[in-house]
Amino acid sequence: MTRSSIFFVLWTTVAGISHADEPGKVPGLTISEYPRHAEQVDEASFYLDPGESGDPIGPSKLTKSLDPWTWTAERNAVARGELIIPEDGDYAFVADSHYDRNVLMIDDKVVCGFRDGTDRVATIPLKKGPVEICVVGYVGSRGSAKVLWRPPGYKELGPIPSHALRTKGVPAAPRKGGLVVAKDFVVEVYHNGTRVPDEKREYLLDRFGASAECIDVPLQAGDWIVFHVANNRLRHEGRMYFAMAASNGADRFAHVSDPASPQWSSCYDPGRARDFIKGRHEGNESRAVSITKVWEEGDKYMTEFSGATLPGAPLWGAAPSCWIKYVVPGAEKKPKTKPRGNSSSSDAEKLVPIESGMAMPPGKASGPAEEPKVNSLGMKFLPVPGTEVLMCIHETRKGDYAAYAAEHPQVHQTWKTIEAYGVPVSENADHPVVNVSWDDAVAFCEWLGKKEGATYRLPTDREWSLAVGIGAKEPKGMPERLDGAIKGIYPWGKQWPPSRGAGNFADSAGAAKIPGMNAIPGYEDGYATTAPVMSFKANQSGFYDLSGNVWEWCEDWYDKNRRERVLRGGAWQYDELSLLSSDRLCNLPDTRDIYRGFRCVLDPSGRKENEKMAHEESKTRSTLAVESPRRWTVQVLAATYGTGGKNADVTERVTRFVEDRKRFSANPVDLGADPNPGWNKGLHIVYLKDGVRREQRWNENGTVLPDSLYGPQDAGELTRWLEGTRWTGPKGEIQFHPSGLIAGPKLSGDPQWKALDSRKIRVTWANEESLDYEFDYVWSEFKRTEDGKDGYRLIK
Repeated sequence: MTRSSIFFVLWTTVAGISHADEPGKVPGLTISEYPRHAEQVDEASFYLDPGESGDPIGPSKLTKSLDPWTWTAERNAVARGELIIPEDGDYAFVADSHYDRNVLMIDDKVVCGFRDGTDRVATIPLKKGPVEICVVGYVGSRGSAKVLWRPPGYKELGPIPSHALRTKGVPAAPRKGGLVVAKDFVVEVYHNGTRVPDEKREYLLDRFGASAECIDVPLQAGDWIVFHVANNRLRHEGRMYFAMAASNGADRFAHVSDPASPQWSSCYDPGRARDFIKGRHEGNESRAVSITKVWEEGDKYMTEFSGATLPGAPLWGAAPSCWIKYVVPGAEKKPKTKPRGNSSSSDAEKLVPIESGMAMPPGKASGPAEEPKVNSLGMKFLPVPGTEVLMCIHETRKGDYAAYAAEHPQVHQTWKTIEAYGVPVSENADHPVVNVSWDDAVAFCEWLGKKEGATYRLPTDREWSLAVGIGAKEPKGMPERLDGAIKGIYPWGKQWPPSRGAGNFADSAGAAKIPGMNAIPGYEDGYATTAPVMSFKANQSGFYDLSGNVWEWCEDWYDKNRRERVLRGGAWQYDELSLLSSDRLCNLPDTRDIYRGFRCVLDPSGRKENEKMAHEESKTRSTLAVESPRRWTVQVLAATYGTGGKNADVTERVTRFVEDRKRFSANPVDLGADPNPGWNKGLHIVYLKDGVRREQRWNENGTVLPDSLYGPQDAGELTRWLEGTRWTGPKGEIQFHPSGLIAGPKLSGDPQWKALDSRKIRVTWANEESLDYEFDYVWSEFKRTEDGKDGYRLIK
């Protein structure tokens, strides 16, 4: 594996690391500071023999790394200790800095002194064992350097690892919390579903681009911790390397990364990230896997920070942005924000109240007197109160879907055989079908409609609410607005925890077989995963499994962005919040997993809901409301301005410019700093966009366009940016519709558009002439690629 990998080490409690070969010694070197000597009077006479430094100022300190080696501009500094030579051979050294004024000595002999950069590398023969090392930094210099070495067999110069440095000086102070070492970037850390604040994350060091930080997050049984990890997909090709160790002392480990352990899982889908972060159990079927090739430097860092006997193994990922979760074995923990009722498990045998005031004894179904309508597959339908439609009283079964798949061999086959950690899911024909996407569910409904000579479709979000009994309480609006708005009402009533027989939820049967499963305390339903449909009581309208078993796809978009579809009802591995009657989930239409299924609606009106929506859109395509172009979240991480080792932190000012979308210049006037007058300075900006860490560099007086930080970087992002936007050009006003059509008062036919990459659009006009256009995000315009003509400008 190359160095374009990501590497982590995490401690929950870290004591001072000591070497067993000689008691009392700690890794690193002792630093003593000294005053400027009388002989150091000008730029030509700054050298001073370390033995003539005089008396030290203040107490000694400890440095665990010489990368970089720093000292103040007012004081000389000397770092002393031992360097452990691992084997006989020739060792190369360099003190890498700009106009450095420092000396590296080994066994009292000068190896590197007053070098400028890495062009003069000193190579000396050394024997295995400890040698004395002394590094001196003089006032009048830039105040920092990187002391690098190249042991025998290595191809590149690199930092001297802390385990190779030791001293009898100041011991390392005990440190509590977590220690994380990362190749690229940890964007955010979540503990039990809540973001760990920045003040609890302390940056420690940077080696070969691997950053280290201390995270104050004590892990306990039942906790879960999620790392959002990002790297630059263009520079690093999406390769990632992740490892964690939580230490209870020298070479004693409480938690380690292990791809064979079910406690570790990963998520690469931003649409599922929210649930993955908030749910201890969510996404645990997405197992992490082992790396295919060892990253030697990473493994050395792992043993350096964790100990040579580390039993864990690194995890491998292949995405520029992902979420990695570790679930601590033990009792479950719930985020404190979860609502809880006042009832207890002692209420399990009491009557279950229904919203209308009716009550049902456990195990008894309450439903309408009307007999359900039955189709040729044996699917049963009842009216949804307040509507003209009939909804299937049960979720679509595996046997129902098998009849459809038998006539469509091209159907995605993941619905057939499914397991969760060796436990069957949707085991038999009477279980709900799972691993079906929204697109799969719609295709099934269309097939069923042709087979039955009727109109079948997915229920709308509104129809589902009416079926579950809260439709009269909910206002009109997008599902996003209604998500979780009605608290304390579940499909079985207002009681929490649910009484026995209320539904198929996360229970002790599942927790006994599935590691890390988030079980409802004291609840038992007898099924580790899915249950046969209609195994539990129906609600007062006669519908079964409106809570638990599987999430059910609905017809609607979740929000106005029209990227994700709605799901309702919770599943067999979900908790209290997800079982609320008002709770919604949203996923991309092509999402498939072991928690998602669907049920059908029979529409007597004979028109599909999506046909109605398409009809309404066709009537209004020329008068669609103007939507603001999508604006991605951009977070400025750091901005420095300077040169020659003298830099100013201008993060706050650059952040303000970027957030206000105001262009500015890389000069002292706009940036409010001039760290090195008379020199040509540069501006370096490090920022996050769409979970990806990026950088920009600008020369002095260059005009910085904040819009350039927000621009799309692939076809998908350009598509989402263009949807709903309006433009003016040779064909008058036009609008890019999310359906892939272009609307406009002067257009005829149905012209179509498609994003080809981050800067190119293909438009097929009504005469079927396809033209490619070059897109310019900064100036919000696009022109014909071949000749730069037919330009269109954004209407803001």
